[in-house]
Amino acid sequence: MTRRLIALAGVAAIFSACAPISAKTDDAGSTFVVPVTSSQSARTIFREAYGKIGAQLFVTGVHLTKAVADRKDRFVQGSFEATDHGTPVAGVLIAIAPNIAGIAVDRRDRIAKSLPALTRRLAQQFPRQTAAARLPNVPLHTVDFGSGTIALPDGWKVLNSFQGCVEAGSERVESYLALGCPANVAVSPGLPGNDPRTHLTVPYGSPTETLTRFLKYPQPAGLGFQSVHVIETQPVSGVAGAQSAYVLFDYRIKGVPFRGFALSSVMPIDNLQFVYYKSMFLTPGAKFSKLAPTLWRSWQSWGVSNKVLNDRLTSAAQSMREAGDILTGAYWARQQAGARSSLAFDQYIRDVETVENTTNGKRKELGYFAGDALVAHDPATYRIVPTAELITR
Repeated sequence: MTRRLIALAGVAAIFSACAPISAKTDDAGSTFVVPVTSSQSARTIFREAYGKIGAQLFVTGVHLTKAVADRKDRFVQGSFEATDHGTPVAGVLIAIAPNIAGIAVDRRDRIAKSLPALTRRLAQQFPRQTAAARLPNVPLHTVDFGSGTIALPDGWKVLNSFQGCVEAGSERVESYLALGCPANVAVSPGLPGNDPRTHLTVPYGSPTETLTRFLKYPQPAGLGFQSVHVIETQPVSGVAGAQSAYVLFDYRIKGVPFRGFALSSVMPIDNLQFVYYKSMFLTPGAKFSKLAPTLWRSWQSWGVSNKVLNDRLTSAAQSMREAGDILTGAYWARQQAGARSSLAFDQYIRDVETVENTTNGKRKELGYFAGDALVAHDPATYRIVPTAELITR
């Protein structure tokens, strides 16, 4: 961490003279227990602690990137990013009812590797009677899957990976994790030459509708689940032109109940196809509450290599449309669609969007939270550039 962050270990009672901050700092990052007002709502505790991040860490530009909570409002965990005197930092904020809140933070370029150790350290700083019940201290080990890294529990292994997308599973606990996986989808009834048995072919819909269709769609294009039931859905901000939502759902496999949690995103390419992005974990229904916090930590540890982030996934839309193009002569359109799809996924996986100053035409890539905030502040001057406009015609 920077010297400014390291100095935080000596700052006590910055929020409350009667409630000192418990902090631990070393070369692998910092952890802090934040004093909060007692509440039966973890969301209330989370909001209070989140409002203190900037002052406690002496950082600027704090913005939440994602968060998850249990339905009983007893536990909330969120990820945030900020800047510490020019150094990008990232971390997690954990809130547990009735009175626990803590922060783990490190430089953004190494948080993916240091997070498992930081969260274990933070759990040890929490009062034992609460931490033991609410924050399972399951060890994770970092795995390099070729195009990135992910921290997995013991007994889990990487099943498949490609260009940052990673799938992992455990036969012992009958659970599955997939992060950053794109699919090109044909809009029903499909393209000429498209085989709906091998390529997902469904109507364009919301993130929740598309996830449900993907889960029910027969293999190999879908997962072929039975009795899919959406429990809860929460829309979230996404890249320009995309819709995204977190979705909690139940389903059955051969009559056995399972539960899943997913981030589902849809982005139209043209009136014939759209790109579908999905990250999720799936567990037996009876084991979900026990496994979910650990799998969420694995999700947050997922990182993609710089090489993949700099690659344009130029084959994203091409193979699917090739047969149809031969019949329709739409080669140029396919090239454009492929480029748009590749650029869209590239921006999605890097959490960026392109913002244009409409007064001078200058464009710049920003994190999508920063881009949205800039446009909302001055919509007359700035706009989010749709992916289709970023491709040279």
